[in-house]
Amino acid sequence: MVKLHTRVFMDSGIEYIFDISRDAFLSKVVDTDGKLHNGFIHLTTKDEQKVSINPVHVSSIEEIEVNTDQRIGILK
Repeated sequence: MVKLHTRVFMDSGIEYIFDISRDAFLSKVVDTDGKLHNGFIHLTTKDEQKVSINPVHVSSIEEIEVNTDQRIGILK
């Protein structure tokens, strides 16, 4: 099974992978006027690490496909 994840690169060089699509990520970091939130948002990474990021410091994002093996539930 293929799942969509979003890889986020911060200005500091730190990289996070979230278990949500690119569109779902963008809906969390952009307000109704289409502007980035200038404050912390709270998310959980695919490894269940709780992080707080300021969207203003995101340098780029990419949507990635992750293959999962349904029989044993591991990422390939």
